[in-house]
Amino acid sequence: MFATRYRASVLPFVFFISHGGMAAGETFGIPGDFTTIQECISFAVSGVDECLVAPGSYDENINFLGKAITVRSSGGAGVTTITGAGLNDSVVKCISGEGLDTILDGFTVTGGDASNGGGMFNAGSSPTVTNCTFNGNSAALLGGGMTNLGSSSPAVTNCTFSGNSALFGGGMVNTLSSSPTVTNCTFNGNSASVAAGGGMYNFESSPTVTNCTFSGNTSDGGGGMSNTGGSPTVTNCTFSGNSAVGGGGMLNTLSSSPTVTNCVLWGNSPDEVFDDGSSTTVTTYSDISGGFAGEGNINADPHFVDADNGDFRLTADSPCIDAGDPDFVPDPGETDLEGHARVLCDHVDMGAYDFGIGDYDCDHVVDLFDFEQWLACCTGPDGGPIGSGCEAFDSDADGDVDWFDFAAIQLVFTK
Repeated sequence: MFATRYRASVLPFVFFISHGGMAAGETFGIPGDFTTIQECISFAVSGVDECLVAPGSYDENINFLGKAITVRSSGGAGVTTITGAGLNDSVVKCISGEGLDTILDGFTVTGGDASNGGGMFNAGSSPTVTNCTFNGNSAALLGGGMTNLGSSSPAVTNCTFSGNSALFGGGMVNTLSSSPTVTNCTFNGNSASVAAGGGMYNFESSPTVTNCTFSGNTSDGGGGMSNTGGSPTVTNCTFSGNSAVGGGGMLNTLSSSPTVTNCVLWGNSPDEVFDDGSSTTVTTYSDISGGFAGEGNINADPHFVDADNGDFRLTADSPCIDAGDPDFVPDPGETDLEGHARVLCDHVDMGAYDFGIGDYDCDHVVDLFDFEQWLACCTGPDGGPIGSGCEAFDSDADGDVDWFDFAAIQLVFTK
């Protein structure tokens, strides 16, 4: 007890003095310094400390307790799992005003079973969630994978939501003014079979959804996404293979007004986008099966690499290549869903993936000319950063052009 109190009150002051006014944090290991993740969170000092979690399976439900700390796995979501401990509760909770400096990074979150937010429940909080997989969670009402409620707006990046279920929003629910930023995420195989929003349900919420795929999600209304009184901004996303009674790709009701740009909606059942009489979807520079009114929209088979097996990259003959908004300018460092530069050639593509790996001259053919340019761009391991114009050769998105990238270029080498 003394040690805990000493750490919580005196130690931050010592850090502050000894580092010229800047608090220096500690990184605690689990297991090692602590047996459980929650023990580390409870002990950690907000704003300075980090909990570093070793590969393994941790059967517990965790609460960030309002602390601005990082809980990060050392090995990534593939080998580090937090499994709900059967307490009829969310696996992860941020319910005490946490902000973007509260970070969950690199876990598989599974086994959650709660009323709302089986995998993660954020109420009045805006944490950063990155490199996580939410799989096999359920909620009796809202958000099998994640629920964001209230005027928090979390940042969710590079995450996968799969096999989650709920009454509303099998993968994710955003409600009551919660408008998260969802970037480079995958929503696959989630269900809201009784109500709405197999992949994502937005109620009076306007999230920003960018470079995401929605596939194989099911619901009565809005297989991929359902919006009720919301105005989400959906950019460079792919909706395919979702199903519902209405709005296979997207359903919009009660004065919803989503903005859809540079997207592909193809192969959803029974339709791609359904607006009720009060809703209007503004769609531009998108490929929508059956056609949809709007500047730059097309109605043509996108030629996915292998949609049946979830590969929604574009083949070289896709009409979606260079067909996005001609005025589109990516944010600094923005990537597509695969981690490559968002615009590999001169013009943004439609959908979650940008075509052009290995295609230096942007002629849709990877040939000897491109190989010669690859040689000029190749710097070797740890030889980065990538030179100007060489982004098309960084196939593994590690920030360096080397021999590892050549293997991927060989797959599309045509001459």
